[in-house]
Amino acid sequence: MFFERVQPMVPILQRHRYFSWAREPQQSANRRGLQQAIRTLAAGVSSQLPEVRVALYRTTRHTLESLESDDTLLTAPDFEQVQAWILIAIYEFMQVSYSRGWMSAGRVFRLVQLLRLPEIDASPLPLLDLDLDPDSNWVVAEEKRRTVWMAYIMDCSLNLRHKGSLTLTE
Repeated sequence: MFFERVQPMVPILQRHRYFSWAREPQQSANRRGLQQAIRTLAAGVSSQLPEVRVALYRTTRHTLESLESDDTLLTAPDFEQVQAWILIAIYEFMQVSYSRGWMSAGRVFRLVQLLRLPEIDASPLPLLDLDLDPDSNWVVAEEKRRTVWMAYIMDCSLNLRHKGSLTLTE
């Protein structure tokens, strides 16, 4: 349902790459959080799962917040965590409240800056090859680019409403 209804509006995931790691029994905490966020937003756009929505949302939010409160720093932030927060922010704008979505969007912007994702094209990448492996460098780089652009679009949209200044610069 996510790839049919949400992905066309929020194209931050590469379908084959996602499915290549989604079925693995051992996943990083960041990927687990992303997978939960995907399920939460899919339930949010479905009219068939209203009773599951709230439970999924609470579990996902708890998982993502626990990633940031880990004192041992075993789980360093990764762009999958940024993607998960983007999806949760969108869910919150749609289903919870505007202010909750705005706060989560602020978290997205800080993570994007912390991970220095806008600088992905600042360093030269190796020549693009026609490697169709879902985990190849150019596929991951494109996912990161799309994640940055989605965060930027979210930033622009929010600041148009409040006539504020952008958090993420061009």
